[in-house]
Amino acid sequence: KQQDYGYLELVRCAFVELLILTMRKIGKKEYAPEKSLEIQKITEDLHIHYKEKPTLQAYAHKLGYSVPYLSAKFSQEAGTGFAEYLQRIRLERACHLLETTNLPITQVASAVGYENIKHFNAIFKQKFQLTPREFRAIHR
Repeated sequence: KQQDYGYLELVRCAFVELLILTMRKIGKKEYAPEKSLEIQKITEDLHIHYKEKPTLQAYAHKLGYSVPYLSAKFSQEAGTGFAEYLQRIRLERACHLLETTNLPITQVASAVGYENIKHFNAIFKQKFQLTPREFRAIHR
């Protein structure tokens, strides 16, 4: 509806990102081993408790593993580091809230586990090249 300057480039970039993510997902399915039960439980737990402050140290202690061992195991099986995985979940949830609610940006940040709004804005902009406010305006 609203085609501001650079609209086509933004659409092209989103399309290329979608293609790359799809290619990565297909490639991982072909070559990635199945997740162990421990890593499955951790990833499932992260999808539930992403708002809290889950730490790799807490999971390592709970499972009786060293932090370096669990970190390497998580990275190998999940395809990304623990912090990046948690960040991705939080940003996915934030995008959903920005698209579907009228919550203020500060409440969206808090709802997905970010206490510092400046940190949330910086991470969001780094990931999407847009501020949360710009993202909301485009995706509404």
